[in-house]
This record gives sequence, structure tokens and C-alpha cells, in this order.
Amino acid sequence: MMQTSMTTWKEREKKLNSERGHKAIGKNVQVAVIPDNTLNIVVDLDKEFGVSTSGKSVIVATTGGGKRFSDEFPDYRINVTIYKV
Repeated sequence: MMQTSMTTWKEREKKLNSERGHKAIGKNVQVAVIPDNTLNIVVDLDKEFGVSTSGKSVIVATTGGGKRFSDEFPDYRINVTIYKV
């Protein structure tokens, strides 16, 4: 039987993130601070998470508000929403 639950997706995503050195900080948003103190953001543009509250767009990725992304930069936050119109 093929498992298609969200848990399976999350487990695959977590494994990929750790292999790449990225940390998941929302739905379909992964980040990593690379050695030159540059923030690298990864979003899979093929994923969708349903229609927005207004019904005018489709959510592709979101952090769900401002999120901390690194212990090295505790005063920094990131807030990302990517959508298709």
C-alpha cells in the first residue's frame, strides 16, 4: 500500500533538509546560513498548499509569520509568502 500522508512528506522533507544543511521554517520554506553570512532560501515551486483565505491566489510556500532561522543571528526574523495568482 502506498502511503501518501502528510507525515510521509514531512519525513522526506526533513531528511532532504538535513542532507542539504537547510532547516524547514514553514510550509515548503527551507533556509540555511552559508559561510559568508548569506541566507539561502529554498522553495519548491511545484508544490501547492491550497487557495488563500481571500480565494484570489494559491499558496506555494509560507513561513506562517516572522520566524527565527538561526541561533547565530537571534535578532533576525524571516517572513515569506509565495503565491500564484
